[in-house]
Amino acid sequence: MSSLEKLVRALELLRTSDSAAGGATTPSSPVEASLRSSLADLKPTSLLFRQREAALSSREKKQCCCHLAEGVVSAAQRPSPDQLQRHLPAVVETLLQLADDADADVRTAADESLNRIVRGLSENNIGRLLVELYKGIKQGHSPRSVAAALTRFAELSNRIRPQKRRAYVVNLFPCILRLTQRAELAVQESLSAALVKMAPVLGVFFTDGETKAVLQAFLPNLEHSQAPLRRAASAAMVALVSQCRKPETFLPWLLSTLLDWLVPLRPPESESAGRVLGVLLCLRDITPLLEELCDGVSLERLLQLYELLLHLTQHANHNVVTSALDALCQLLRAPPAELLAALITEGALERSRLQPDAAPAVGKANSVLSVAPSLAGEEADLADTDSLLWPAEDPGQDERGAETPPPPPPPPAAAPAEIEERSVWTEPPLRVATPPADDVIDPLRYDITCTDETADTASGDTQGSVAGDIGSLTDGGIPLIYCCRLLVSRYLLTGVPKGIRGDREVRVSIKVLCVTCISAAVSLAPDILSLPLLIDKDPESAECQYLWDVLLFVDDADPQLRGAVSLLIGTYLRATALQPATQGDGTDRPAPLRARTLLDHLQQVLLDSSHVSSRQALEGLGQCLEPLLKAPECELLLPLLSALLRLADHSYWLVKVDLCSLVSALPLPELELLWRWGAADDSSYQQLLLDDLLLRLLEDVDQRVQQAAATAIVSYVQRVPVSAEPDGWVSEAAGRQRSALLPPPQPWGTGLRVTGPGRGAVPPFSEAGGPARPELGAALSLVVGKLISTLMMTDSKHMVSGTVLALRALMDKMPATVYPEAWQVNHKRYRRGLYQLCVSMVTSTQLMHDLATHNNLVHLAASLAAGICVRQQRARPSQSREERLRANWDLLEPLVTHVMRVMNIYSHLVGDTQPTTPQNKSSLPSFPTASSLSPIKKRSTPERSKSATSTTTTSTAASSTPAPAPASAASDRAGSQEREEKEADKKVRQAVGFFMSSPEYQKLYSMLKTIYETFKITLNAQSSEKLLGVLSGCLTALGILLELVGTAQVAPLAEELLGYVTGLIRLTPALALHCVLQLLRAMFGSADAARPSGSAGHLSRDASTTSCAADDEPGLYQACVNGPYAELAAFVATSRRLTATNEEGTSPSPRPEYDSRRPGLSSGRSTDKQALASYIRVFEPSVIKALKLYTVTSDPEVQSPVLWLLINPLKACSDTPPPPQLYTVTSDPEVQSQVLWLLIQLVQLRVNYCLLDSDQIFIGYVIKQLEYVEEGQMKEGNQVIPAIFRFLVALSYERYHSKTIVSIPKVIQLCDGLIASGQPPETYALPALRPIVEDLFVSARPSVQDAKELEAQKEVLLSMLLRLIQYPEVLELVSLAVCESRRDGEERWRLASRAVLDALLPPLLQLHVRLDSPEALAALHRLLAALCPRALRPAEDLLSGLLRTPGRRGSYYRVAVSISHCRLPLLLARFLLSALELLVGQLASVVASPLMWGTTTCLPQLLAQLLQIIIYILQSGAFGECARCAMWLVSEGLYDLEPISNAFLSLAGVQPVLLLSWCNLLTLLNYRQLDFWRALTQPPADPSWESTGCLARDLARKGALILLCDYMCENTSDGELLAWLLTSHMTELVALSAEPPVSDMLAALHRNPSASGLLIQAIAARCRHLDQPLMAQRVLRCLEGAPAAQYGPLLLLLSRRLMTSHHLVVADEVIRLACRYLLQGLHEDVNRVTSRPKPITTDIDDSLSASQKSMEAWKRFLRLENSKFVDLFVGQLKATLRCTVCGHASVTFDPFWDLSLPIPSRSGQVRLQACFDLFTKEEVLDGDEKPTCSKCQKRQKCTRSLSIQKFPRILVVHLKRFSPQERFRGKLNTTVDFSVNGLDLSPYSAGQTPCRYSLYGVANHSGTLLSGHYTAHCRHPYTAEWYEYNDSRVHVMDQRNVNSGKAYVLFFELAGSKHRSGSTHV
Repeated sequence: MSSLEKLVRALELLRTSDSAAGGATTPSSPVEASLRSSLADLKPTSLLFRQREAALSSREKKQCCCHLAEGVVSAAQRPSPDQLQRHLPAVVETLLQLADDADADVRTAADESLNRIVRGLSENNIGRLLVELYKGIKQGHSPRSVAAALTRFAELSNRIRPQKRRAYVVNLFPCILRLTQRAELAVQESLSAALVKMAPVLGVFFTDGETKAVLQAFLPNLEHSQAPLRRAASAAMVALVSQCRKPETFLPWLLSTLLDWLVPLRPPESESAGRVLGVLLCLRDITPLLEELCDGVSLERLLQLYELLLHLTQHANHNVVTSALDALCQLLRAPPAELLAALITEGALERSRLQPDAAPAVGKANSVLSVAPSLAGEEADLADTDSLLWPAEDPGQDERGAETPPPPPPPPAAAPAEIEERSVWTEPPLRVATPPADDVIDPLRYDITCTDETADTASGDTQGSVAGDIGSLTDGGIPLIYCCRLLVSRYLLTGVPKGIRGDREVRVSIKVLCVTCISAAVSLAPDILSLPLLIDKDPESAECQYLWDVLLFVDDADPQLRGAVSLLIGTYLRATALQPATQGDGTDRPAPLRARTLLDHLQQVLLDSSHVSSRQALEGLGQCLEPLLKAPECELLLPLLSALLRLADHSYWLVKVDLCSLVSALPLPELELLWRWGAADDSSYQQLLLDDLLLRLLEDVDQRVQQAAATAIVSYVQRVPVSAEPDGWVSEAAGRQRSALLPPPQPWGTGLRVTGPGRGAVPPFSEAGGPARPELGAALSLVVGKLISTLMMTDSKHMVSGTVLALRALMDKMPATVYPEAWQVNHKRYRRGLYQLCVSMVTSTQLMHDLATHNNLVHLAASLAAGICVRQQRARPSQSREERLRANWDLLEPLVTHVMRVMNIYSHLVGDTQPTTPQNKSSLPSFPTASSLSPIKKRSTPERSKSATSTTTTSTAASSTPAPAPASAASDRAGSQEREEKEADKKVRQAVGFFMSSPEYQKLYSMLKTIYETFKITLNAQSSEKLLGVLSGCLTALGILLELVGTAQVAPLAEELLGYVTGLIRLTPALALHCVLQLLRAMFGSADAARPSGSAGHLSRDASTTSCAADDEPGLYQACVNGPYAELAAFVATSRRLTATNEEGTSPSPRPEYDSRRPGLSSGRSTDKQALASYIRVFEPSVIKALKLYTVTSDPEVQSPVLWLLINPLKACSDTPPPPQLYTVTSDPEVQSQVLWLLIQLVQLRVNYCLLDSDQIFIGYVIKQLEYVEEGQMKEGNQVIPAIFRFLVALSYERYHSKTIVSIPKVIQLCDGLIASGQPPETYALPALRPIVEDLFVSARPSVQDAKELEAQKEVLLSMLLRLIQYPEVLELVSLAVCESRRDGEERWRLASRAVLDALLPPLLQLHVRLDSPEALAALHRLLAALCPRALRPAEDLLSGLLRTPGRRGSYYRVAVSISHCRLPLLLARFLLSALELLVGQLASVVASPLMWGTTTCLPQLLAQLLQIIIYILQSGAFGECARCAMWLVSEGLYDLEPISNAFLSLAGVQPVLLLSWCNLLTLLNYRQLDFWRALTQPPADPSWESTGCLARDLARKGALILLCDYMCENTSDGELLAWLLTSHMTELVALSAEPPVSDMLAALHRNPSASGLLIQAIAARCRHLDQPLMAQRVLRCLEGAPAAQYGPLLLLLSRRLMTSHHLVVADEVIRLACRYLLQGLHEDVNRVTSRPKPITTDIDDSLSASQKSMEAWKRFLRLENSKFVDLFVGQLKATLRCTVCGHASVTFDPFWDLSLPIPSRSGQVRLQACFDLFTKEEVLDGDEKPTCSKCQKRQKCTRSLSIQKFPRILVVHLKRFSPQERFRGKLNTTVDFSVNGLDLSPYSAGQTPCRYSLYGVANHSGTLLSGHYTAHCRHPYTAEWYEYNDSRVHVMDQRNVNSGKAYVLFFELAGSKHRSGSTHV
C-alpha cells in the first residue's frame, strides 16, 4: 500500500473515530471535502482496512499521525502538486486537532508529525504550508491547537515572500487581536513567542494604525493577575515596538502610555498590584531601547520614569519593589544622554513629576491618529487579502474569503480636550479592534485564580527608614546621590556605623537588586561611596555611617549578595583607578575604599565555593583589571592573578567559561611584567596561563568549556609578548601602540585596494587572508607545537577533542597558508606531520563518530593541506602547473575520498534510501574531444522529454552513484538506458563515495540516520546543529580542497560531487552553493591557489614575511620617535617627488591594487564550444537548484526550456520558449548572496545570460527586491546588496550576451534610488556604489564605449559620491576616483580635485564629516594626499576657513591640509600650540572620566598626528621660520607649556606614546622643565628592580629618559641636569645604553674627561644589579671609549665591582677589557706624543690607492698614539664595503690591539685557519643593516669583508668561547687546532704579503660557563722550552701537549720580528 493510500485511510479512520466519539465534522468542512475527493480517486484494492465505527485507541491515533506525515511528505516529492494541494489542508487541520488530544502520547505524535511535514515541505511547498498554518491560527479552537499553529508559523515566517508579507499581516491582524483577549496561558505565551519571531520579518509591514491597535490590545494583559500573562504581553509589545516601521515614534508612545497608567499617583490601596507589576515589567523591557531610540522621548518623560521607579521602590508589596529595582537597575546601566546629564547635575530635579498638577499632558499618547493621520488611503490600495494569499486558479477555495474577516477599523479618535479630561487612573484604556460577533470572547477571561505574588505584601520586611535625614529628591542636590541614599537607608544600612540590615528585615533578593543599582550608580558617579548616609550628622563624628558600609555585605551568607558586592567593587575600582586624585598610593582614600582592601574582598569572593559569587567576582575583576594595570597600585593585583589560576579546578562549567572569557581579554605583556616584578620565583605568568589553565580546561568533559578555552588560546597567541626580556616587552608595547596611533602614511594612489568577486576559499586568496605578522608567527609556533605534542601523547578522548578544537580555532584565525612555518607544514614530510595525523584520526579511528571532533578534524586537515600546497608553490616557483596540481592531488586524495563518503551518507539520508553496492560510473571526458553527457541529449522522443522534465531536479549522481532518486516511470527508463551504456563501457570503476565496505563508515551512517530521524520530527536548533555539524565541516573542507586542484583532477569526480552537493542544498544551501561555485572555478582553472605561479605573485609578496621567529625588535627610540618621523618625512618626500614628476609629465601615476581577478578560462585551454558546453552541462542540476532557492517556477512543466538554456550556454537559441514567472522561496541573505555569486561566476565564464533569462524575469525580480529595500521592508536587504550590484555590473558587459541585459546608467539609477530611499547609506547605498566605482574607474571594460558617454557616467557617479562625502567609505571611493582621474591628464585631475575639495570643505569645516575611527581618519588623509596641489591654489580662501581658533576636536585635522601654504609663521605656530593644548586637554578629561571612555575613539589618533606634524615642522628644516617662531614663543615665555605638560602627564598610564611624542617636541623646542622630567622619570618604589610593574608607565619613563639623553647630547654643559640624570637614573641609563640617544650621550660624555669621570663615578656608586650578566655586559659597553685620563678609576671600577662576578662569561670579559685598558694605560704613560695635536677629521682622499690610504691612516694614528706598546701590539685592519647595486667599493682602515675570532662549530675540532676564514668572510648587509652607499647616496644592499693590512709584532688572538650572543649562552668546547711554529696568515693579508707567526703563549680555560679554571702555557724566550702555569705551580711541559683543546687566548710572535722595526710593514 502506498503512502498516499495510507494517508487517505488514516483520514477516514480519524473521521469515523470522531463521529463515533460524537465529534463529527460538518459536511462543509475542508477535512470532509478533501476526504471525499480522496476516496473518490482511491482504488478498490486500497480499501483493505477493516471498517470501524468505534473510537481509535491512542496507539492507532499515533499510527495515523505517522501515516499522515509520510503521505504528505511523499506527495510533496512527486512532480504533480495536485495530490498535495488536495490533502494538505485536511492533514494539517487533523494534526492540529490531534495536538489537543487528551492523551499526551497522541499529542506528542501529532507535534512530531507536524514537524516532519514542516521539514518535508520547507523546500518547495512552504507557501501552501504557511496558508494552512494560518488557517489553524484563524480557526483557533483549542489552546494547544492554536499554540501548535502559532509556533510553526513563527518558525517559518522568515520564509514568507516579501510580496506576500503585507497580505499575511492583513489577515493575521484580526487573529492577533482575538488571541490577545483569550485567557488561556498557553495561547498567550505562544502568541508572545510567535510575535517575537515574526516581528523582525513582518513588523515593518504593519501600518501605524495596526501597530498601535495591537499594542493597545496587549495593554490590558499587563494588569492581569498571572505573571506569565504579563511577561508574554510585555515581550510581545517590546518586540513589535522595536521591529515596527517607526520605532522612534511608538517607543515614546508606549512609554507615555505606561507612565500615564500610574501617574499621577493614587493611594496604594486603590492601585491594582497586577497593573503596577505589569507596567514595571514592560518598563524594564523597553528601558534598554531608550538609549538608542531616545530622540522622541522628552527629558520630562525620562525624569518622570526615573522618579516613578524610585517611588515604587518604597512600595509595600515586595514584588513591586523587586520589579521597580530591576527596572531602575536597567535604566541606570544604560541611561539616555539627557537623563544621564540630569542625574549627575545639581538641581536637575527641582519639582516632583508624579503629582496631578505636575503630570504632563497625555494627548499624543492616547490618540490613535497621532501616529497615523489617515489609514484609509493606505488601505485603499490593498488588493483583496485572500487573492494575495491564495492563487486565483486554485479551485474550490472560494469559501476561504468568507472565513477571513476584514481588518477591523481603527477605533475612533478622541478629541484632545476629552483626552486631557479623561482620568487615566479611574478607567482602563479602551480596547481596540473588537472581534466580530460570531467570535465570542471567553467569559472566563478574567476568572483565573490570582497568584500569591499579587496578594503577598512585604509583611516580613520592616523596610523602615533610618533615623535621620537623607535629603529629598527635589532638594537641589544631585539626584543620583539621593537615589543611593534612599535605597541604602531603606534596605541595606541602619544608620549606625557598620550597621547592616539582616535577612529578617529585608529579603535577600531586594538587597541584591539594591546593591546592583548602587553599582550602576557608582559607574556614573564613583564618589558616591565616600559620602555619609545621613546629611544631618557630622561626617567627622564617630556616629556617622558612610555609604561604603554597603561593602560589609561581602561577608554575607548569601552568595548572590556577595557576588553583587564584588561587582560593585569592580565597578568602583574601574571608575577610580585613573582619576587624578588616585595617582598616588591610595592613602588619600578612606580605609574601606582603598584598593588593597577592595581587592582583598574581591579575591575572597573570587575563591568562593559558590559559582554564583565566583562568576560575579570574575565580572568585577574584568571591569577593573585593565585600569588597575595602568595605575600606580598595579602590584596589588598579584594575589588575584594567582587566584585566577586556581579557578581552573572549579566544579561548575559556567565559572570556567567566564574564566576563559576573562583570560581572552587579559593584556598579557602588562601582566607578565607585573608578575616578573612581584613574583617570588622566576616563573612566567603567560606560561602558567597556558599550561596550568588553558590546556587543563581543554580536557574538560563539557564541550562548552573546551570551546571557551580554545577561544582563549587564540586570544593568547594574539596577545602574548614575543620577547623573553622585559625590555623587549616595552618595545613591543610601544610598537603596537604606535601602529594603532600612527599607521604609516601612504602617498596617493597607494593603499587603495579594490576588492572584487571571485575570491577563493584559501587565505590569503580569500577575504580572511592578509600579510603575515612575524610576532604572531613566533607565538603561534610555540602554542601549536605544544598542542601537537599534547595531541600525540594524550590518551584522554576529552583532551583529544579539546586539542583539535583549539587547533581548529587557531587555524581559522591564523591559517597555515599565511603561517606555514608555525604550522610545521612541509610538502616533503607531510606524511609524518599533523596533516597525516588528522587524516588518519578522522578516517580510521573512533573519533570519526565524535561528530564535533570529526567536524574540526576535517576542517583542520583541509586547511593544513592548503598550507602544504601553497608552501610548495612558493618553494618551487619554476614547477609547472600540471606537476604542481598532480602533487597536490596525491596529497589531497585521501581527504577528498573521506569527504565524498560523508556526503554520500548524507545524500542517502536526505533521499531516504538504503545504501547498496555502488553502480559503475563514467568519467567526464577531457578536452578537446568531449561528448555530451546531458540526460537531455539522450532523449529521442518528445514524450521522453516531457516525462524527463519532472526529474530534472534530481541529483545527477543518482544514476551513477548510490545517491537516491524519486521513483517514477520516467526515471526507471532513464536509469535503464544509463545502465546499458555503463555496461558497454570498458573503463568501469567504483564510485568514490561508496562507504558500505568500511565498518567505521557504516557505524557513522547509523549514527547520522538516528540523528536525522530526530531532526525530521523536531524544529529546535540543537537537532539541526547536531546533524549538520559534520556536513558543514565537510562542505567547508571541500571548498578549500577544490581551490587546490585543477580540471584534470576534479573532472572525473565532477558528476558525482555535483550529485551529492545538489541533493544537500536543502540542508545547507549556503555552503553547498559555495562548493558548486568552487567546483566551477576548479573545472575552469580559475581557482587562485591552482593558478600558475606568475598569476599569484601577490601571494609571495604577502606571505614572504612569514616567519616563526620575529625579527629583532627595534628599540624604544626607533618605535616611538625616529620611526614615525622617518615615515612622515618619507611620505612628504614621496608626495613631492610624485607631484614634481607629474608636472613634468614623465611618469604615470601608480594604479591601485585591483583584486577583482576575472577568472575566465585558463590560458592554453582549447576553446572548442562543444567541449566547453560539456563542462558547463554538468552543472545544470546544481544551477537549477540554486535558481529555485532564489526563485521557483509556478509550473513544473516549464523546466525543460530552462534546462535547454543551461546546457547550451554557448549556442544562441532564438526559438526558445520564454521562461516562466519566477517567485522567491527564500529570504536568507546568505543563500541569496551565494546564488548571485554563482551566477556572477557563470557570467564571468562568458555564459550567455540571455539564454538563461530571455525575458529578464529573474533580473526583474532582483530589481524588484531593491524596491522593497528602498521601502524599508527588507531589513536583511543590506546583506545581499553587494552581491546584487556585483551581479548587475557583471551583466552590463554586452558583448557576452545576445542583447543588453542592464546598462551601467540603469545600475547607477538603481543606486541613486537607494540613496534617495532614506535608508542608512553606510549599509545600503555605499556597498552598492563600490562595485560601480571599481568598474568605471579601475576595471578595464572590455566593450568599446563612446568616450564621452563613459566620462558622463563617471561624472554622474562622482557627483553621487560627493553627495555622501561625510561618510568614510565615500572618502575611500572618492580617493580611488581621483587617483584614476590623474591618468586622464593634469587638467582633468585638477578639475576633479577642485570639485572634490569644494564638496569636502563645507562639511569638513562644519564638523559633519564622520571622523570617529582611525580608519575614517586614514581615509581622509588618503583623499587629501590624492588631490592635485594646483587645486589648493590660491590658498587664501582655504586658509581663512582653516586657520581659526578651534573650539571642537574635529578642527584639529585641518592642520594637515594647510601647513605647507601658511604665510604667517607666527600665527601658525601659535595656532598649532593652541590646538595641541585643547586637544590634549580634552583627551585628559576623557581619561579621567569613566563615562566618556569609548566615546572618542579617534581622539588619540588626531593628537598623535598633530604632534607628528609639529615635530616635522620643527625638525625637518623645511619650515624654518615657523620653527624659529615656535621656539621664540616658548623661550620668551609668551606661550606657557606647563598646562600641556600636566595634561600629558595624566596620560602616562594610558597613552605613553603620546606622552613621548610630547617629550620629543619639548627637546626640539629646547625647553628645559626639570620638574616635568622629574615627575615623568620618577624611579620605582622598589629600588631593587628597575620596573614599576606597570608596562605603560615603564614605557613612558624609559622613553622620557631616552629623550632626555637626546636633549643632553646638545646640552652637555648643563651640569645640574647632567648630575641629576646620572645620580638618579644611572641603572636605567645603563639598561637603555643600546638606544641611539643614550649611546650618543655616553660617547659625548667620554669626549670630555671630567664628564667621563662623573659617569664612571655614577656607575660605581649608583648602578645596581651588576651581578647579572646582561647588566654587566651593558656596563662594559657604556665604559667603551673612556678617555685615558680615566683609566685609573675605570680599572678600579672593574676590579671592585665586576671582576669578582661568579658568572665566568662576565669575569672573562672584564679581565680581557681590564688587560686592554691596562695596556692602553701603560701606553699612555710611555706615549711619545706628549702634546696631542688636534685630530684630523677630514676623510682620506678617495683617489689614493689602498696602500696609500693605509699609510695615511697609520700616520694619523701615530700622530696621537705612538709608544713601544703600539710598536709591539697594534696592527691595522682593512674593511671593504662594496655596493651590490653600483659596485662601488669603500675602503677604511682601523687599528686593532687584538683579534676576537668566532668559532665556526659548537663541537668537534676545527683549525685556527677556519676561525680566520669565518672572521674575514664576506658578509651581506641588508634590511635594517643597509649602509649608505657613498656613490648612490642612499641605503643600499652591500657586502663587507675584512683583511689584515698591517700585522703586529705580537698578535693576540681571542677565541670567542663565551660570547653572550650565543643562542644557548654556553661555552663552546670546540677543539681549535693551531700550529706552534709557522702559522701562515698570508691568505688573510690585504696585500697577500707573506707572514708567519710562532706561538708564544696560550691561556687555557677548563670547565663550564658557571665554573672553571684558568691555566697558561708559555715558551721560554731563550731556551724555547714550554712551561705550564697552574696557580702557584710551574713545571716544564712537552711541546706536543701545548694544544690541549682548551685554548682561550693565543699569543703569537711575528717570525723574525726581533730583527725588524716595529713600524715596518710586513
